[in-house]
Amino acid sequence: MKNIKSLLIIFILLMNIQVKGQTEWNYLSLPVNPVSIKFSSPYTGWVVGNSGNSVKILKTDNRGESWTEIKSVNLITSSYAYYPRPSIALIDDNKGFLYYGNKIYKTLDGGSNWYAPSEFSGLNNQQGMQTIKFYNANT
Repeated sequence: MKNIKSLLIIFILLMNIQVKGQTEWNYLSLPVNPVSIKFSSPYTGWVVGNSGNSVKILKTDNRGESWTEIKSVNLITSSYAYYPRPSIALIDDNKGFLYYGNKIYKTLDGGSNWYAPSEFSGLNNQQGMQTIKFYNANT
């Protein structure tokens, strides 16, 4: 009986710790309207969003306490009601891809340098992909 009481007390304490951890959220404002947010590690995160006439990529290395702009591309306008949605995919803290419009931008150095190795000429900006994902570093 004593063991059951001890287990019950431990269970209640653990549940209390878990619930308390889930209720402590901090609001962080971003200088963009976020469209895609990904974290490659507990500390390093990336956000893609619209800001004025551009699409920007921001990066954090401190769990979202502060964000640094690392890439900006012109916003694609359309005569249709549809606007392309940017999407970001991360392999790790250094390797990442941005899909926007009909281009895929790539970085290998944590976002310091970006290049567009691929352009899908068969897709115009109104019928492009909506997301980009990788299963692992090779796929």
